[in-house]
Amino acid sequence: ALSESNDVLLQDKTAVPTIVDTLTDSQNRTVLVEIGNAITPSQVESVKRLAACTKLYFPESRFDHREFTMSGGGNDCTFMNILLQIFSPDVFENVVNIAKLAYEKAGWGEQLRLRPPHMC
Repeated sequence: ALSESNDVLLQDKTAVPTIVDTLTDSQNRTVLVEIGNAITPSQVESVKRLAACTKLYFPESRFDHREFTMSGGGNDCTFMNILLQIFSPDVFENVVNIAKLAYEKAGWGEQLRLRPPHMC
């Protein structure tokens, strides 16, 4: 059983993000890039735990509950950028690499004149 759990952990660390699909708008510009295998299951758990702690300990400054209304959608936003860099740098690096992958695939620099992810 121990070797099986180690195999799962090894597989978990070797996830490779891949482009699954893209979506274009009426002007044939790519506006969405779907990426599969973006982060590993253990990284997902790390983000969930960090989000819960952020909401608990920094509710006024790093968490924003946005109500659903008739005129638009809502959601709960947890601002974790700096905390992710400090406590889960591997996840942060994956997010940046995923953004670069989508940016390059979509041609957002040319099509939408967006700055590259490393400049944001």
